[in-house]
Amino acid sequence: MDWDTDLGIVRIVHTTRHGAACAMAEELAEDPGAQGVITVCALLGDIGFSGPALIAADTAQPFLEYETQWGLVTRLVGQPLPWWPRALRRSDVISQWSPGAPVTLAEVLPDEKEITLRQAATVPWPDDAAKTALVDLANSLRNHDIDSLNSEIRIFAEHGGHPHGDPLLIAARHPTEGYPLPAPPTVICSLQAGAPSLPASSSKPTNPWRSACTPPPISCRSARAPQCACEAPPPADGGTSSRRAHLPPCTPSSPVTPTT
Repeated sequence: MDWDTDLGIVRIVHTTRHGAACAMAEELAEDPGAQGVITVCALLGDIGFSGPALIAADTAQPFLEYETQWGLVTRLVGQPLPWWPRALRRSDVISQWSPGAPVTLAEVLPDEKEITLRQAATVPWPDDAAKTALVDLANSLRNHDIDSLNSEIRIFAEHGGHPHGDPLLIAARHPTEGYPLPAPPTVICSLQAGAPSLPASSSKPTNPWRSACTPPPISCRSARAPQCACEAPPPADGGTSSRRAHLPPCTPSSPVTPTT
């Protein structure tokens, strides 16, 4: 993306690929029709003093890269510069931008893991639980990617509003309609019965969850609840802390009920 300045044309390459500024500057230096471009800037991927960190290379010395400030380029251009979050930094999204245009709404593309899970979900399975689990996992990956994108936008936008920052124009976001996608719930299995203490002669108590307790009516290991946690009742002394994983002993008749 080229910007006219009093010093000449500054080209910003919206990529974090190593050596991108140097390679582009060298290519332009060898192109007689690109003499107007004096400097090429590329993203470093993190935040600099006044905005997104930039690495630059001049066409006069394309093999020499140096860091420059987003705010300096902004002041040379004379207007806020557009910025795209990493997951939306694609040519089909960037090409939609023009000065004064509204924020582009673009989908985060699925990664290889999500594609594999959704493809596996289309295979016939003996029951619906396996298919549901695959779809839920794929949805969880997509939700995580969208959360990461929104977090990145928030961090860079807040920095642009800092007294030392320069205005940052968020050029693209992910649509909010239909998101987040349905994800597997977390099931909490609560032991409601009292828990008798171990005999005094017991020097090596066995794991009570494996040996003494009856399994809950709905399995914590079901496909719909891979993130299950089992919680013991409050201590007799009135404490509020709950112990997970290492449960106190209980009788086989202790009623166990699933709660969401």
